[in-house]
Amino acid sequence: MLIATLCLQGSLLFAPLHLEEEPPELRSLQHILIVHDDVEGLARRPGRTAEQALELAADLERHLDGGADFGMLADRYSSGGPGAAILGSFVQGALAPELDRFLFTAELGAHSGPIETPGGVLLLQRIDTRAAVRAIRVDGLSDASRARAAEVARRLEAGEDFGALATELSDDKESAAREGRLSVFERGPRDVLLKAAAFDLRVGQWTGPIESPVGLHFLLREDPAGYEAALWESNFARLRTILIRHAVAEGGGSERSIEDARGLAQSLRGLLAEGRSFAELAANFDEDPGGKERAGDLGWVHRRSPGLPTFLSAAFLLEPGEWSEPRSTTLGFVIVQRER
Repeated sequence: MLIATLCLQGSLLFAPLHLEEEPPELRSLQHILIVHDDVEGLARRPGRTAEQALELAADLERHLDGGADFGMLADRYSSGGPGAAILGSFVQGALAPELDRFLFTAELGAHSGPIETPGGVLLLQRIDTRAAVRAIRVDGLSDASRARAAEVARRLEAGEDFGALATELSDDKESAAREGRLSVFERGPRDVLLKAAAFDLRVGQWTGPIESPVGLHFLLREDPAGYEAALWESNFARLRTILIRHAVAEGGGSERSIEDARGLAQSLRGLLAEGRSFAELAANFDEDPGGKERAGDLGWVHRRSPGLPTFLSAAFLLEPGEWSEPRSTTLGFVIVQRER
């Protein structure tokens, strides 16, 4: 809800468009949200005026300037409650202008002053987006498994090399063959278990054992530099679309009936099945503004983009090269191809 109210309104299908060859930069935020009685749609009023919310935010900013921990203040004062500080990771242009300017000009670890929004008063902090980890996994939760994990902990505390121990002892044979290199995680708004633990570590610090349904885990956080590309978690997809409008579609733009629009979309789907190029058909039929000129190219889309429509969310289930059935939306009928 909060992120949706902060995101920018853009073109018909998706905004902003990122049409470069490589995915755009991601940056990450955590926040403190202080609501007040003037905020619409609250289930319960906090009994705080907008002026009092600003005063509280200014007081918290002074504490941050003095070295207070942002996450601890968020757990205590943010209206989202404990553990709700992380907003997530965003591309440039995805958030409202004032938030976007802060995120893409702030140094890592910097915090903002109070920012007034329709949802309340915000304080923001830029946080790291990636955490590379080596891992040692001990399968199972039996007494024998716990004894093995205790031995791993003893040897790590004695200063043995994490990677060498992973190769020797980890039950995850795939990562063990890489001296424990597991993943370069991407920050999300609700990270749990291993991902949450990884971001809580400093580079060079290890932790464990962490209990999960499959067993016990030890993690060592490292700098992502040098980790092979295949280990980097990515929530981007490169998409191409064809939009067929009709008279009832949001914003109008066509005199075509719904039935005729559906028929045209189905015929295009048939041409794709016969081997016709998606880009070629989009260059002739796409009715998204600028779509013909882009041959339907929608650019890089992030899975967690604020307000991402369901027909684009579903495209993340496609394999590269696959396309969707025509989907009826408020904008018209949309066919989506996942390119990468």
